Amino acid sequence: MTSTTEPIPITKPQRTRFPLGTLLPLAAATMIAVTAEMMPAGVLPEMAASLSVEPVQIGVLVTIWAVTIIVTSMPLTRITSSLDRRLVVGASMLVFAVANALTAIAPVYEVVVVSRVLAAIAHGLFWSIVMVYTAQLVAREHLGRAISIVSGGVAVATVIGLPAGTALAQALDWRTSFWVLAVVMAVIGLLVLTRMPRVTPAQPASEEGRPHLTADRTILPSTGVGLTAALLALAHFSLFTYIVPYFDEAAGFDPEWTSTLLLVFGGAGAVGLILSGIVADRWPSRAVITSLLLFAASAFTLALLARTPAVVIAAILIWGVASGALPPLMNARMMQVASEALRPLASAALVVFFNVGIGLGSLIGGLIESASGPQAIATFAGCILVASTLVAVATAVVLRSRVAPR
Repeated sequence: MTSTTEPIPITKPQRTRFPLGTLLPLAAATMIAVTAEMMPAGVLPEMAASLSVEPVQIGVLVTIWAVTIIVTSMPLTRITSSLDRRLVVGASMLVFAVANALTAIAPVYEVVVVSRVLAAIAHGLFWSIVMVYTAQLVAREHLGRAISIVSGGVAVATVIGLPAGTALAQALDWRTSFWVLAVVMAVIGLLVLTRMPRVTPAQPASEEGRPHLTADRTILPSTGVGLTAALLALAHFSLFTYIVPYFDEAAGFDPEWTSTLLLVFGGAGAVGLILSGIVADRWPSRAVITSLLLFAASAFTLALLARTPAVVIAAILIWGVASGALPPLMNARMMQVASEALRPLASAALVVFFNVGIGLGSLIGGLIESASGPQAIATFAGCILVASTLVAVATAVVLRSRVAPR
């Protein structure tokens, strides 16, 4: 892999060959970032016991994480908009590493909160820019495939990252899991800074040369994509944040099954990821809608048939396929729908939409879990997914009426 020395203008993709080797470090970065994001859910009992807090307080860390990203990601994206994309991605990973090391040594819950806020700031900036960076490294006809590969880190995180972190916490200590995350993040950050291509956005000569984004015809459908993502995240994280209590209390699995079930979920996510790379450029809208419907069906199944182990495992598999496919599909959809001038802002906005859903999901999931148990969360998630599907359909209709096919 070689590094370029000349900036790549944002308006003209320079690569015609598919740069797989260039995209793999970004996929590794997304994998470790998502693993760190989900780790409190995987080690929830161990963290709660070690820090002498209630499990719901560990769940609240997810809400704090999401609120931090909502507040900081778009301002930071604007501040760094003129910088080399490589520098932003690499630096955010290094800050992320420091934050996870701080979590690993935290003596009390309050220090964990501070460390997760710092990690969330880095995470929000990373996700605001990594898809824009990816889009600038490939030709338009390869956009869906490229984003599926980079987003593939999400599936790898569920297949390998989270189950490995959970198993490590059970075998040794939850702090060891965060130490491993910190070291891997530091290595990836240095790799990005030293080996990835330089991509500096072209800047207009004057304020008059800046695009008027309020007149952009893609704003409304881009907002629809964002709202679909927010509802998706609300459903997913309300259920996933408390998936371990669901396995134990609602489904009646022995605790030893937790890592295995998470591995099954992650393996199905890998299948969904592969499928997303196939369909993202061919049937982008139908792929999103179909995946949402599959997720809704699995959520209702988990709600109604929790005491039937084979059915629960089948529902977990379907949920895993959908959850593996939807993040790359949503990111690709936003990059396909938004105009080139709107892409950086749209990417940051998508991060905000996702995290609004994440924050509300973990909060509402905790309230439902406390009042009615984890099985009731699955019913709530299914209803929200039906709403997300309706928004996705409406977005497709608006896109056809407002924006000519590109």
